[in-house]
Amino acid sequence: MEQVKSEALEHRNGEKGAALVMALLISALLMVASAGLILETTTNTYNVTDMTSEQQAYNAAESGIQAAVNVLRDNVTLADADRLNTSVAATAKANRIDYLKALNLNDSNAVGDTSPVPRLSRWMPYDDTQTDRVVMGGTDNYSYKIEISDPDHTGDLVTYNASGKFHANNLPELNFPDATSADRFRIRLLPQASIQLDTTVTPDGAPANFGTFEVTRFGNGAQISGSYRFDINVRMTHPYAGSRTIRGYLLSNALSGSVWSVPSVITDSKLFVIQGSVVELLTIGSSTVPSTFEEGPPPGYTTPLDPIVTAGTPVNNLISGTISSPEPIRLLIKSTGYGPRGAT
Repeated sequence: MEQVKSEALEHRNGEKGAALVMALLISALLMVASAGLILETTTNTYNVTDMTSEQQAYNAAESGIQAAVNVLRDNVTLADADRLNTSVAATAKANRIDYLKALNLNDSNAVGDTSPVPRLSRWMPYDDTQTDRVVMGGTDNYSYKIEISDPDHTGDLVTYNASGKFHANNLPELNFPDATSADRFRIRLLPQASIQLDTTVTPDGAPANFGTFEVTRFGNGAQISGSYRFDINVRMTHPYAGSRTIRGYLLSNALSGSVWSVPSVITDSKLFVIQGSVVELLTIGSSTVPSTFEEGPPPGYTTPLDPIVTAGTPVNNLISGTISSPEPIRLLIKSTGYGPRGAT
């Protein structure tokens, strides 16, 4: 019996160390599983961290949108060093934001800003170190930058026409006393045909005409008593459709010797706005439209029409001024937010 047991033990001598090998295999499998678990946990931690960073970047971009909207709502007053016109107060219209200023590089961006796109750096606190962005919370890991553009590509070209009429007869012509008298005045409002202008010709816009007062004296003329209302309708057809009426009065004249003088005209205003495009009256004939508003009936800006040199020969008093680039009706604000770990 002992001999049989001995032989059995001898047969199992080749199995020595199997448990160690099995333990090593199981340990290896456990190490792989542990490494996978650690990797998954680490990756999940990174993902959570990245998600937080991306959310912070998104929040920063949202903050940029709100900050730009706050500027465009004219809630920001420029510092003295940033004023567009240093001769007037920071609260004056020349130093207040509008869509045209937001798009114009020289008005939108601070002095010395070399950015090729308007980004409101004159109106918003861009960082001195991270000069391409506005830093939030005292760290450049939480910041944003802004770009402003015109989605409609409004441009600088304006197409318009103008025509007028008198209220007395709803026509563009008045005769005093009538068209058959030997001594009379004939006054016409001649239209301005449709024309396209480049508003970048001067800083205030393009020189423009808005019709003509044609005055003809027959014989010694005639008395014009009272004030005769007129309208000059300026119609914009490009880039937007819109119109604005220049209203005023033809005033009474006076007798000088045996000849009646040419009347003056008075307009309600010097400035008119069509879809954000500013029309300014500068001259009527050879006379400058005054800057001082006159009180009294009718109040406004009185301009004398040119005198008659030869009876029967009409004198054309061109109504001249400037027209500026139309203001876009909307803007596109692009805000890029930055968060920790390079999140954008």
